[in-house]
Amino acid sequence: MIINLPFSCNNACSNCPGDRCFTEDWISEELRKDPKTFFIVGGEPTIQQAVPLCELAEKLVQDVPDCKIVLCTNGRTLAYKSVAKSLIQAGISNFVIFLRHTDKKKNDELSGADEGFEQTIHAIEHLTRYPIGVKIQPFEETDKEETEKLLNKLNKNAEQYGRRFTASKNDNLTELTNQDGKESSKNIPNSIVHAIEDQHKIKIDKLVPVWSGNYNLIYLATSGKDKLFVKMVCTHKEKNRKQLVEFEEELIRFLNENKIRTSKIINTANDAPSFLFEKTPVILYEFIEGKTLGKRMGHIDDAFSTLIKFHKAIKRFGKIPIGDLIEKTKKNVKTAEEILKTESTLKAKPAIKEKEEELHRIINKIKETSEKTLPKIPDTILHGDCRAENSIIRDGEAHILDFQNSFKGPAIYDLVIFCVSFIPQENFIQESTQLLDRFCKELDLSEAEKAAFPELLQIYLLKTLTQRCGEYTGEDKKNTEWVFEMFDIAEKMCSLPDSD
Repeated sequence: MIINLPFSCNNACSNCPGDRCFTEDWISEELRKDPKTFFIVGGEPTIQQAVPLCELAEKLVQDVPDCKIVLCTNGRTLAYKSVAKSLIQAGISNFVIFLRHTDKKKNDELSGADEGFEQTIHAIEHLTRYPIGVKIQPFEETDKEETEKLLNKLNKNAEQYGRRFTASKNDNLTELTNQDGKESSKNIPNSIVHAIEDQHKIKIDKLVPVWSGNYNLIYLATSGKDKLFVKMVCTHKEKNRKQLVEFEEELIRFLNENKIRTSKIINTANDAPSFLFEKTPVILYEFIEGKTLGKRMGHIDDAFSTLIKFHKAIKRFGKIPIGDLIEKTKKNVKTAEEILKTESTLKAKPAIKEKEEELHRIINKIKETSEKTLPKIPDTILHGDCRAENSIIRDGEAHILDFQNSFKGPAIYDLVIFCVSFIPQENFIQESTQLLDRFCKELDLSEAEKAAFPELLQIYLLKTLTQRCGEYTGEDKKNTEWVFEMFDIAEKMCSLPDSD
C-alpha cells in the first residue's frame, strides 16, 4: 500500500518529476497490494508538515501490529541522529534512500543540494546502527568503480555494528542493501514485544516509545499492573556490546547490594541479563515509580547525597569499564575541529560560526588539559551522565539511573555534570563551589583534583556543544549562547583564588 504525502522537498533537482518522485516504478505490484506493507512517499516525506511521520508510524503499528513500514527518502534530514532514531523507534524499520549519483560532486550537482551527498551518507551511518532494512538506489547509472568506492565507504562504518551492504542489479541500476537477501524488517516495536514474550515469558500489553538522547531505543512496557523499561543497546559498536552489557549488569547488582538506590535488571527466563534481537542486546529494567527531577527542579541535596554514596561505594567495585575521559575528550576535540572545517555545518549553524575564533581558542585550551592535567589526576569509575534527568525521587529519596555511559575519569567530572544540570547559570559559581568543597571533603580528594573543576567543566561543555551541532533543532542560537556563557563562567572559575 502506498501512502502519498503532500509534496515537499529539500532538493532542487533540475529534472524534478514533482509529486511522482520516488513512487511506483520500483515498487512491485505484489508489494503495492500487500495490506501489511506501507510505502511512505511524496517528494521528501521527512520535511513535510501536514502529517507528523512518528505519529503516522505509531498509528500504523497500532492498527496493523505486524506491518512493515518503508520510508522513501533522500536521507538528508536523517543525518540528524534524533530524526533517524525517532522514526525507527516509532516503527519505521525499512528505508529506501535515493541518491542522484554515487559520486559526491555529481550527486550534489544533479540534486541542487550543497553537501547533500555527505548528509545522506551520515544518515546511512546512523541507520546502520539499528537492526533495520536500508536500501540505496542511485537514479543515475554508475560504473563499477564508483559503486565499489561507495560500498567500501558504507561498510567501513556498517561492519562496526555487525551490518554489511552488498550490491545488486535491478533494471540496469545498482542497488546497495544491508538485507543480505532477507525479507525486509518488520517494525521494531511489535517485534520487540514478541521477543520479550518469548525470552522473558512476560505478556506485554502495551509498548510506548520513550525519548533518550543517545542511539539506544527505549520503551515503556506495560504488563498487567506492572511497568518495565526496555532498552535496545544500539549506542556501542558490536565488538563492545557484550562487555558493556555485562559491566552494567554487574555494576547495578553491586550498587543494589550496597544500598545505592537504582533500578534492577530483570533477567530472562534463562536467567540472562539480556537477549539478542538480530545481533542487538535488549535489556529489561524494573520501572521505578516516582518523580523524575528533570532540569533544575529541586531535590539537589537528595541527589547530591546519592552521588556521594555512589562514589564512596564504587571504590570497592573491581570491574573496569570500557573507555576513559582522555580518549573521549580527544574524540570530541576532533569532532569540534571537523565542525569548524565544514562549511555546510557552519552555514546550518550560524551561531557556531559567530563564535568560530573563540571556539578555536577553547579547543586549544582543552587539548592542553587532556595532555597535561588529566594524566596527573587519579581515575575512578564514573556514572558519566549524572544529570537531573537521570534521578528519580521516590518516597523522598533519590534514585540514580542509567549507567550505560560509565567510563574511567576523575570523580570531579561527575560533579561537573551534576552542577551543570542542577544549578542555574546565574548562581553557578557560588553554588558549584560550595558543592565542590563538600564533594572533595566527603571523598577525601586532593587539591589538584579540586583545582581541575573549571578545566573539566570546559571539557564537558565542548562535549555538549558537539552533540548539539549534530542535532536538528530550531533553538541553535539560544543553545549555543548558553554553552558559550558557561564557557565564560569556566574561565572566571579558572582565575578565582583557591579556597581553603
